[in-house]
Amino acid sequence: MILTHKKLVARVSAKEYLRDVFKNAIGELEGAGLFVDKLQIDLDAQLLPWLVEGAMEHLNETNLIQNVLDTVTENLFASIIEQHRKAVEDEKERQRLAKEEQERLEAEKAERIRIRQIERKKREEEQRRERLSGKRLIYFGSYFRTNS
Repeated sequence: MILTHKKLVARVSAKEYLRDVFKNAIGELEGAGLFVDKLQIDLDAQLLPWLVEGAMEHLNETNLIQNVLDTVTENLFASIIEQHRKAVEDEKERQRLAKEEQERLEAEKAERIRIRQIERKKREEEQRRERLSGKRLIYFGSYFRTNS
């Protein structure tokens, strides 16, 4: 019975030792690249290159779209800025013309007032002369006539 017990203990000890050796050997062989999973090989050889290529195509399309949008935005802003500049110039020109027109109207008004003052002074001078000479002048808008 002791012999059986020794055999059993030896067998259990050998299994534990071999199990550790087997795990270590398998781990080292996997680490060295000798045991490679077939699925991992297919992933590395086919799926990953396809995935990277698809991602690059998507990024290139996105970049192209971004460039087109940037160009459209720049053109739109340039157009808006040009329209604003033109509107500002038109408004300045309108204000300049309005000011010139106002100045012209004021000058015409001042000229009419000056002419009326001159005519009034002429009338007053004629009336004064008439009183002095005894004749009476009648004013008809733009000329004088005597009543004699």
